Amino acid sequence: MGIEDLAEITSGWFSQTESDFDSQHIYFKKLEIPEMPEKPVLVSECWGYSFRVPGHFYTKYARYGYGACKGSAELTVRIKKLYEETILPAVPKGLCGCIYTQLSDVEDEVNGFYTYDRKVCKVETEVMKEIAERLEEAVSV
Repeated sequence: MGIEDLAEITSGWFSQTESDFDSQHIYFKKLEIPEMPEKPVLVSECWGYSFRVPGHFYTKYARYGYGACKGSAELTVRIKKLYEETILPAVPKGLCGCIYTQLSDVEDEVNGFYTYDRKVCKVETEVMKEIAERLEEAVSV
């Protein structure tokens, strides 16, 4: 059985025996990886810093996220810090995946990499590529 055959049932909130992963949502707590994990550890949701781009949101009151950023540079720095301080060090300990919340803004949530209309990438792409390369190196060791 390969990783593509595994099922993630709990999505971080409640541990279920049917899930093939120890799925965790990391918003207001520290990532905890057991010394000898029984299942692969997956961060199925994490952070989701908000940055509202004028003219590219769903509702005029759209503000929801986990810590507001003033611009693309601040958003990118915070995401980079998350990966450097939490995700990358956890890979050798058993972390098998991480899903950032979220790819694009939705309705009143402005915590995506892209705006609601998908017209503006809110993060610095070169930094994101660097993070992706570092993750690839970490898992190939």
